[in-house]
Amino acid sequence: MVASGCGGTGRELAAYADLVGLDFVTRSITLDPRPGGSSPRVVETPSGPVNAIGLQNPGLEHFPATELPWLVRAGVRVFVSIAGSTMGEYADLARRLSRAPGVAGLEINVGAPRPGWARTCSTCASPTTRPASWGRSAASSPATCRCSRSCDPTCRASWRVRAGWSTRAPRPS
Repeated sequence: MVASGCGGTGRELAAYADLVGLDFVTRSITLDPRPGGSSPRVVETPSGPVNAIGLQNPGLEHFPATELPWLVRAGVRVFVSIAGSTMGEYADLARRLSRAPGVAGLEINVGAPRPGWARTCSTCASPTTRPASWGRSAASSPATCRCSRSCDPTCRASWRVRAGWSTRAPRPS
């Protein structure tokens, strides 16, 4: 499975490998397009590289109209990563993208810092007040949570199992 953001839109990988049958998690999609952070986006430090991409993405209107159909035609099993600034945005993104043709599941990105949100396991665990819960309840396809690094690994694993990612979703035809 290609992790969120690592394969760009998928088109970048097509020059290097056959994408048929690939499990692909898209870059995180937000309601509005985002240009991403300014350069430099990756900086080498004595402790290793640090990145700040800034959730660059085409936005909700553009993605299902252009990027998603291309991925489906390429034979990719698509999992869409979503990111929002409010609980309502997560719910809206989950509701709309989980029903889009060719979407096998969602990744709810709560790992990006947002003002006023705790970066702990409680970010994804609370049943009614956290973005992952809102997005998961609005989704009509399997959804998992992408937690912050401070999230307990047991919590991450339980989200994947509860979301149905322990079994394979059907491949696009």
